[in-house]
Amino acid sequence: MIELVLVNSGTSYHLPLYYHFGKEGYNIQIESTLEQRQIKRKITELIGWPLENKQPISETIQLFKINDDNTITLEQTVTENYHFDEYLE
Repeated sequence: MIELVLVNSGTSYHLPLYYHFGKEGYNIQIESTLEQRQIKRKITELIGWPLENKQPISETIQLFKINDDNTITLEQTVTENYHFDEYLE
């Protein structure tokens, strides 16, 4: 795991930027891009096993802002889910 750690007045903020974990039937991967004081983070979760090339996937895009006082603000979260209906049938 690679994470961003910021400290402000004794409070620490931890934001995982890169991470991968997998076990039988579940994988999660976090990837991030940093541009000046903004962080775009993509979280991809693979659930279960592929059936006919259709594996349930949840993909979340988050936008964070690093404030001047070294706090982190979540500005936007969008989640898309793929192939869940096909998998449950």
